[in-house]
Amino acid sequence: MSNALDDLVEKLGGWDELSVAEKETYREHLKILEGRTVSVDDVKAFVRQMILIVERLLVDAEEKTPASISLKARLKNLLILEQFLFAPERAKAALEKFYTGRS
Repeated sequence: MSNALDDLVEKLGGWDELSVAEKETYREHLKILEGRTVSVDDVKAFVRQMILIVERLLVDAEEKTPASISLKARLKNLLILEQFLFAPERAKAALEKFYTGRS
């Protein structure tokens, strides 16, 4: 992504043509672009947290209102996403169980 920033700097006339503030902004944006990446484990933890939040909201929501219907839909989508994210681990565990004969 820094290539996009470098291309922009070139279009502006090069590094020497940038003001002090522009150079500082470039450095800040570069730090953001080169920052930590999101891992699958991060997404799993985020989805689990979102499930807990929606469950709490759903418990407090009145029955059969537009809000409760929306919360149920959100919860269902999050549960499906969670199943998708954990499917490889569950498949591996099932195969290990099958081949080792553990119950």
